[in-house]
Formats: sequence, C-alpha cells, structure tokens
Amino acid sequence: MPHSSVSRSKRRPAKQCDVRQPDLFEWREEPASPVADVAVAAAAVVFAPAKPKQRDLQRPQATAQSAQTQRIEVDQIPIYDPHDVREVDAALTGVPATKVWFTYRDIKSMFGVSRATVARKVQARLVPGIRFEGRRVVEDGPVRRFSRDQVRFVLLAVRRRF
Repeated sequence: MPHSSVSRSKRRPAKQCDVRQPDLFEWREEPASPVADVAVAAAAVVFAPAKPKQRDLQRPQATAQSAQTQRIEVDQIPIYDPHDVREVDAALTGVPATKVWFTYRDIKSMFGVSRATVARKVQARLVPGIRFEGRRVVEDGPVRRFSRDQVRFVLLAVRRRF
C-alpha cells in the first residue's frame, strides 16, 4: 500500500475543540431564536389517541365472567362409542402401569398422536381436567403433563374425529 505523499510534519494540526462536557446542573442561557420558538410550539401540540387496530376490534373485551377459571369436567365431554372405548382401553393396557404422567412427546412416541393434534383436542374442550380462563387454556407449569385418564380422552377424541 503506497504511503501518503504528505509527510507527518506537513499535515495540519488537529482542530482544537471544546472537550469539556457541561455539568448536569450547569445552565447556559442561550439567546432566543426563531428555531427555539418553533420547538416550544411543537412541544405544546397535543396528539389525539391512535385509532384501534383491526385485530383489537375483533378481539372480545375482557369481562369479569371471562376472567373466571373454569375446569372441564367428565360430564361435559361427549359420549363415545363403546367400540372406540374398548379399543382405546386396550391400547392403554400396553402402557406400563408405572407410567402415570404423559408429556406431548410420550403421547407421540406411544400412540403416534402429534402435539398439534393433542393441543387442538384440548382447545376443543374434549379433555377433562384442563382449566380455561375464558377461551384460553391455563398453563399448569413449564411442561404440560397428562394423566392416564386425560390421555384416554385424547385418544377417544382422535378416534371420533370431533
């Protein structure tokens, strides 16, 4: 890379500037200028609130009733065909009795039902013991675990195709 033709001694010295920063409580009186008057006038303008977005208009407003927690009970679940009940119970007998809690991954590996399908059946209120707050499923913890009875109802809902 070629060197600059100007040697160091011939360069102009750096321009000196005021490097001292003002103190927090130091105040300098500036002469009034028309630009300052415009800034003060702009600060006095009151803005109207923004229009609500379309998605906010479609969302139902939270009410006291929707804030209540509701638990799905077995009597709220539809009645299934006895043939489907026998087949699901037979599938569950193949699972060891020591296995009490099931995660989404367990259900996928043992029965082939995806997490999305299980979540849809839970959202459709086809699994007892799930708590809802309005239309939203209340999380039980960092990982959702299903009991054997809940897995039974998930499998019944998958077989029935609600």
